[in-house]
Amino acid sequence: MARTYQIITLFPRDTILRNAMLALLGLSPLRWNAWRPLHRQQDLLERARTALRRVGLDRIADRPLAETSYGEKRRVEIAMALAQNPKVLLLDEPFAGLSIDERRDVSRLLAAIPRDVTIVMIEHDMDTALDLADRISLLHFGEVIVEGTRAEVVANRERARSILANSALSLSSIDAYYGDSHVLQQVSFALGEGRLLGLLGRNGAGKSTCMNVSVGLLSPRAGCVEVFGTPVTRLPPEMIAARGVALVPQGRRIFKSLTVRENLMVAARTVHAGRRHAP
Repeated sequence: MARTYQIITLFPRDTILRNAMLALLGLSPLRWNAWRPLHRQQDLLERARTALRRVGLDRIADRPLAETSYGEKRRVEIAMALAQNPKVLLLDEPFAGLSIDERRDVSRLLAAIPRDVTIVMIEHDMDTALDLADRISLLHFGEVIVEGTRAEVVANRERARSILANSALSLSSIDAYYGDSHVLQQVSFALGEGRLLGLLGRNGAGKSTCMNVSVGLLSPRAGCVEVFGTPVTRLPPEMIAARGVALVPQGRRIFKSLTVRENLMVAARTVHAGRRHAP
């Protein structure tokens, strides 16, 4: 049995090849001998290169992991799992944070895994799950709402949508950045209508960033924001406001030269403009 993780767990200072070799070392009696140099273990070396070849990374096997893209790191993790020749492979959101091209590459990779390997995959992307899975379970707040084959799940898609639409606001696998600073990493939550959600954490943990992503002030690089079941991820703030999402910011954001009535009128006009331009 082998698995990948929702949050990447690799050794960034080592090369891609060495990461793959370390995965193999965990299954070898050599793991008890700390004095034998890893680079001299030819068997592990060849098996690691074979695993990296399966995921298309053999050409850059000697590159430090810190110099690779997020999608390449995901493929390294899959290579490390496949190198162990598992009979059961557990994949925890293998497509999270990937670009469209990277998703296509990983999808092809998973589809090429021999059918004698049992795969259990957790995934938020319904299209990906429907394309790859033989049997699908769709859960909402721990409750299985649809389960069965692809055809059975598609036939129940309207029921699934009606249940999920009860979430007033939901964030799914959100990755958000300020410049090169990765603030939100795979953040997900669903807030039911009429419910109260508290976000707790130290300064800089990303609480305000969650708010900014929710109202469109910051566009996430990955993930989806939905309001009552409708995706709003790429909509401008005024159109999200028109759908009923309002923000009280951390600092005061009012026009001091205007009266209270005039400030309220500015807010109302913003919502009106968003409704006028809503698709």
